[in-house]
Amino acid sequence: MIEITTIILSLMSICSIGDVLFKSSLKKYIQYLFFIWCIILIFIAGLRVDTADYKAYVNLFNWTPNIIDTIINNEWNFFIFTREEIGYLLLNSLVKLFTDESSFLFLIVATISISLYYKCIKMYALFPLVSLLIYFSFIYCVKELAQIRQGMAIAIFLYSLRYLIYSNFKKYILCIGLAGCFHLSIWAMLFIYPIRKIKVNTINIFIFFIVSLLIGLFDIANNIIINLFSNLEIMQRVLSYLNSEFLDNSNLYRLYKYLMIFLFLGMFNKILRKKYIYYDLMMVILGYGLFIMSIWPKYPFFGERFAAPCWISLIFLLPTIIELSNNKIYKMIMILLIIGLAINSYISNLGLISV
Repeated sequence: MIEITTIILSLMSICSIGDVLFKSSLKKYIQYLFFIWCIILIFIAGLRVDTADYKAYVNLFNWTPNIIDTIINNEWNFFIFTREEIGYLLLNSLVKLFTDESSFLFLIVATISISLYYKCIKMYALFPLVSLLIYFSFIYCVKELAQIRQGMAIAIFLYSLRYLIYSNFKKYILCIGLAGCFHLSIWAMLFIYPIRKIKVNTINIFIFFIVSLLIGLFDIANNIIINLFSNLEIMQRVLSYLNSEFLDNSNLYRLYKYLMIFLFLGMFNKILRKKYIYYDLMMVILGYGLFIMSIWPKYPFFGERFAAPCWISLIFLLPTIIELSNNKIYKMIMILLIIGLAINSYISNLGLISV
């Protein structure tokens, strides 16, 4: 799998350079290539084997009864007592009506998730192939090749951006509710709605930085959240997760990296706002993700799971730096910088691609 994904990363990097240098003259062909890449990614995710969580998802699918047998026997214990979210379990159960091959489930999940990315990148991205490269290295290698329940939820959240843009709360909460049926972490995205119209400027960035710093220094998670809600059943599950082996090698590297990106993009807020109409909304989403991570400084692995939906903003924000100047040499340097960030992110995710 690593060989395949490395080849894809290399070819996507070359395509992203073409997207920047020949955006106007080859626009039609870039759209075709963008579509073809999405089809390839669907099949790679759907037919993968031996990635992180793969065996667990296969076992879950094998244990799931089909929905007709469940209804006939009036036996719902599997859906009530299994830890995974009801939406994902029902999807498994529906697929079991037609086949016992788990690869069909993975193909369906990949088709839904990547189709939503295709639609949204096509609508909101300045450079679709550059955005697809960022999606591949920052999100796809984790969420579509491993953590597919959260991957599905994040894709639905991505689709809900239109309801943030047009201030349609009813449809936004419906999308969050649907996404929450696949992964509970997505409910944290509800709080984006009331802050969606904040304008990014020097004062707001300074306030955000100070508040996040104070929250991290006072360790809000340990001193307030865990202490106040330690008796709740859900907090017991959280504490069990916090003390798991997954946290042994976790660090704050992602928080620092994304914080530097946030501050850099914030420096050019006046220019980028003119270049990219959705700049402020995407920056609010990115800042919210960083805020979530600052709450859990001692448990960055856990904090990142809740902040992960916010990283979709990078798909659209990072390419905006290419538009800061019309100089071709500058544009080439910026796309190479983005490719470097993509490679860095890809390397950090290699442990999930092959286990």
